[in-house]
Amino acid sequence: MDKIFFSQAQGARKEQQDAYGSLTSEDQNFHNHAGNLVVVADGMGGLAGGAEASKLTINAFIHAYKQKSKDEGSPEALKRSAIHANKAVYDFSISQGIEGNTGSTLVAVVQANQEIFWISVGDSRIYAVNMNSVTQLSKDHNYEQDLLELVKKGDLTLADVQNNKQKAALTSYIGSESIKKISQNKEALSFTNFSAIVLCSDGFYSKMTDKEIIDLIHSKPSSEVADLSIQKKLEKNIKNQDNLTLGIIFNDHTPKKSKTTKMAFIWLTIIVLPLLAILSLNYESIKIFDNNISNIDDSDTVIESESNSAELIEPQNRLGQDSSSNEVKGIESSSNSFSINPVQIVSETPKEPPTELDQQSEERESEKGELPNVNDVPPTDETLSEIISDTKTPESEAS
Repeated sequence: MDKIFFSQAQGARKEQQDAYGSLTSEDQNFHNHAGNLVVVADGMGGLAGGAEASKLTINAFIHAYKQKSKDEGSPEALKRSAIHANKAVYDFSISQGIEGNTGSTLVAVVQANQEIFWISVGDSRIYAVNMNSVTQLSKDHNYEQDLLELVKKGDLTLADVQNNKQKAALTSYIGSESIKKISQNKEALSFTNFSAIVLCSDGFYSKMTDKEIIDLIHSKPSSEVADLSIQKKLEKNIKNQDNLTLGIIFNDHTPKKSKTTKMAFIWLTIIVLPLLAILSLNYESIKIFDNNISNIDDSDTVIESESNSAELIEPQNRLGQDSSSNEVKGIESSSNSFSINPVQIVSETPKEPPTELDQQSEERESEKGELPNVNDVPPTDETLSEIISDTKTPESEAS
């Protein structure tokens, strides 16, 4: 089973309003299609009953997911469970006389073998982490995202967004009469290329860089990472630190260097590389010997002897190449040039005094010169307008 760990802290708040939970069924038949479920919720701190809302969200969601049948897909089961949790929290608000005025965020992940399905409501996040990157899977449902749409249209600047005091207000949450926005994946995400899936409340990810998250996930044994991550965030000493909660699903099947791989590398270093070096030296020796033979064979000079004179005829190589060219047909080579070694003819019979004919022949030969060396050859509607001009904020609650 893949490892699942949680950790949380209250921060500077008077009450812990975050909650988390998981489901790993011992019923193998159910587990085969339902997988492992991990859930994190962040109660809305600006409203009454935030702690109760987050706990109720976790319990209601897990209870609904337990009803998943084999024929129901994971995306459908997750959405059904979110709707069930929303009704449970909304009914609770009615019973407390605060109808619609309490709520919670929700992020949930199902991990079945090497497949990941997720769902999110609100601004808690889900990340997929590997050795080199952090990918946010969820989408934030807050007023800031609506304002950023206005920036894209040229109606606001980024400075306007950063200075808006209501930018963190949620535009969708669990506990309203109906869920305004739900984000989820319909096609399975492969877990193969990731080290871990991280679920967290905004109290954790705020002011955390991608590099910090990557380093933390890969810094310690899996059982220590969640606690260490919360500790590192608290060490930033952020004023008014919010509640922070972290849930991590580690991938036990991430490719790692095994002992077998290490041993193979050692054997490669000790045996194979020296062997290759020896073979390389032998090859060079053979190549030199072959070149010496080639220098003789490739100078297959035809000698015609008439009288006591010898005439040299330019050789052709075995591929039918003219020696005046260094291009070999069928072989791409800038170094495969052929040099012609001069051949010295030694006559074993005594030389007779040169005749006039011999002297003429020698003169013709001297005019020819040496044989040539072949190597010498070369957003806006009315509402948005009001937002821009009046800087009015929506009637939504801050997480």
